[in-house]
Amino acid sequence: MIAFFNRVSQNIYTVTFVIGLVVLCVIIYWSGMAYRDFSNSVFSISKYSFFNVVLSTCLFTWVSAVKWRIVLEYLSPSIIAQKGYYFFYSVLGTFFNMYIPYIGNVALKTKSLKKNFGTPNSVSVLSIYYEQLFDLLVLVVLIPPSLLLFFNITSPSFSVVLSLIMFLVLIYFVSINRKLFYSIAYFLIDKIIKFLIMIPFFNKKTRSTDILREHKSLATHVSVQLIVLSVFKYALVALRNYIILFSINGDVSYVYVFFGISIIQSIVLISFMPGNAGISDAGWLVFLLFIGFSKTECGIFMLLEKLISTTSYIILIALSFLYYYVTPKIYKKFCRM
Repeated sequence: MIAFFNRVSQNIYTVTFVIGLVVLCVIIYWSGMAYRDFSNSVFSISKYSFFNVVLSTCLFTWVSAVKWRIVLEYLSPSIIAQKGYYFFYSVLGTFFNMYIPYIGNVALKTKSLKKNFGTPNSVSVLSIYYEQLFDLLVLVVLIPPSLLLFFNITSPSFSVVLSLIMFLVLIYFVSINRKLFYSIAYFLIDKIIKFLIMIPFFNKKTRSTDILREHKSLATHVSVQLIVLSVFKYALVALRNYIILFSINGDVSYVYVFFGISIIQSIVLISFMPGNAGISDAGWLVFLLFIGFSKTECGIFMLLEKLISTTSYIILIALSFLYYYVTPKIYKKFCRM
C-alpha cells in the first residue's frame, strides 16, 4: 500500500510541477512582459529597497526561529541548542520549503533534531506543527476582513479595527477554552502524522502518535506568545512583498497588500507544487489586477519576487552558516592558542 502511494504521489508531484510551470509561463506570456522590462526593473531597484527586503526576510526568519524554539523547549525542556541553531535551520527549512512545500521544512528540521539531540520524530513533527498552527490561525482570522475589504463592503480602516477585535477574541478564546482549542488541534495533528507515516522518510521512524496524548496542549502564556509572534511574522511577509511592489509601482497601499496576502496564502495552502508555482502566481495576478497594476507590472513582480526572495535566502543561509558552524570553530581554535 505504501509503495503504491509513493508511486502515485511521485506521479502527482511531477504532473503538478509541470502544470505549475506551464501556468507561470502562460501568465508571463499573457502579461506581454519583455526581457528589457524585467531587466530594467531589476537594475532600477535601489540598494535601500533591496536591503529592506533582506532585512524583512531576516526578521521573518528570526520570528519563525523564536516560535519554533518556544514550542520545542516547552515540549522537550532537555534540549539546549547552540546559538544560531534555530535560525540556521529555520532559514534553511524555509528555503527548501519554497521548492518542496511542507515536506522540505518538516523533513529537514526533523532530521536535524534527531541527529543533534536524539529527539523523537513525533516530538519534532509536533513542534513544527504547533509553530505553524498559529500562522494558519492568523490567516483564518484575516480572511473575513480581507473579503469584506475587497468586495468594497468595508473601508481599510474598518477592516484593520475588525482584525484587531478578532485577534483579541482569539486570544480570549484560547485563554479560557484551551482544552477545546487543543482538542481540535490534536485531531488535526493526528491526521497529519498518519499521512506523514506514509512518506518514505517518516514511515520507518514515526510509528505512532503516542506523544500527542502526552502533549495535547501548550500553556496559555505560550499560546498567547505564539499568536502575537504569528501576527508579527505575517506583517513582515506583507512588508517584504510591499517593498517589491512599491519598487515596481509606487501607487500601492500596504494595507491592501496586508489583507490581500491572506487570501493568496489561503489559496496556496491547497497547492502542493514546488515553489507553489502557478497557484500563488494566479492568486497574485488577480490581486494585482484588482489594485490597478498593469499586465506587464504583474509579470515583472512574479519574476522579481522569486529572484529577490531566492537571493535573500541564499544570503541569509550563508551568513547563518558562518555564525552557526564556522564562528564557533574559529573561536575554539583561538581559545586553544
